Amino acid sequence: MPRTARLAARLLGMRLDGDRYMSVLIQTDAPPLRQDSSGALRVGQSRVLLELVIRAFQDGATPEAIVQRYPTTTLADIYAVIAYYLRHRGVVEEYLATREQDAEEIRQRLERRQGDLGELRRRLLAQRRAVARRGRRGEPLSGQKPVFSEKTGFSC
Repeated sequence: MPRTARLAARLLGMRLDGDRYMSVLIQTDAPPLRQDSSGALRVGQSRVLLELVIRAFQDGATPEAIVQRYPTTTLADIYAVIAYYLRHRGVVEEYLATREQDAEEIRQRLERRQGDLGELRRRLLAQRRAVARRGRRGEPLSGQKPVFSEKTGFSC
């Protein structure tokens, strides 16, 4: 048997039997991804979204760090998902772009439906400041009637 064939057999985990080598079944596993009812891809049996794992990996997180961040996943699943991403980057990037576009459309729809929340925020902050000022001056807060305490002689 040629030397390269022997090395290849060793790399593939095949047992050599004299000059012949025994074949090993090499099997590929499907990526541990499943599609939920909304069309989102989830990792393994967890509810963790594919985009969360890929974005964490793109941000420099190791598979071990990703599992710590999402403990309902397994290390094997995270490695498999990252390997799938690295082999099929174009398809996964297209999926991620579509998910981001869908999220942006939903955000815009919510903003149109809710209107400008900036004005509501300004009113709430003004109300909070007014309540804090009245509380410091000992004035009753809105909707409260002053109560005289005989013990202290002050309104509560």
